[in-house]
Amino acid sequence: MRVRARRPDEAASEEEVARQAVDAPDLRSLTPDTIRALQARAGNVAVARMVATLARFVDYDATAQIIHDACEGLGTDEAAIFAALGRLNRDPAEVDRLIAAYQAKYGESLITVLEDDLSGAELQQAMFLLRRAPSAGMQAVANEAQSMVGGQMTWTPSGPGSGNTFESWASAATEAAAPPVSTLTRINCWEMVLLAAYRAGQLTWQWIHDQYTAAVGDWFNYMVGMLSKGARIPYVAAAPEGRKPLAGDIVFMDGMAQPRRPGTSTAPGGLRSSRSGRRRTRRSVRAARSTA
Repeated sequence: MRVRARRPDEAASEEEVARQAVDAPDLRSLTPDTIRALQARAGNVAVARMVATLARFVDYDATAQIIHDACEGLGTDEAAIFAALGRLNRDPAEVDRLIAAYQAKYGESLITVLEDDLSGAELQQAMFLLRRAPSAGMQAVANEAQSMVGGQMTWTPSGPGSGNTFESWASAATEAAAPPVSTLTRINCWEMVLLAAYRAGQLTWQWIHDQYTAAVGDWFNYMVGMLSKGARIPYVAAAPEGRKPLAGDIVFMDGMAQPRRPGTSTAPGGLRSSRSGRRRTRRSVRAARSTA
């Protein structure tokens, strides 16, 4: 089996990098030597995600037919559509393949077909699964963050035991009122995102508490993992449709690396950002699946 290196200009998700590195996308083709070679080129996390992708290998032609059949006739089978799209894991490379397969098989745009057959929350969910629109939860968090614009809170470093306002609230034995938008509140960047999600009802205090009290070795890397479920996508300024940042997506810069100096800053806007990927040694913007 031949292994190739990733081109520097490739804007693929991590698992896609690893998947493209092998000629035959089949779990049976992954020998120990192949795994080691892939890990050396793409990284352990990318290979793990690739294996998960192969384990749920998508038959794009069959998936296109499922969606087509679900849209035919007098009624639309929304459940079948969501189940079919859900197998893509919102990976843009998987989405691109399905869109191409649908166009080749039926001579029409999958996006247009879904827009014609679905409406309201069902259409929003389908577009979310295809990375064309945020989910209702993501939009709620973005709206909540937008409502905080103009207020001020004081930036300080954070993490377990830091003692800033947000960490003290998150690590307390029981839930209390959330930190207000005030210069007296000491908080950092990612905590603003968590606070917006909490205020929007998309994260519970218990979930936040469990993360801040988790007994893990590298807590900051652990948090990157907890906040970046699903396919991870590198941020590219001129990304095509389907890879553009959506409202409610989270941006990581150097993983959970923190700026050096504390200060007072304006509350963030609508979280219109990109999904985040793996940490890098130099500052760069990468993206991660929203927790909403």
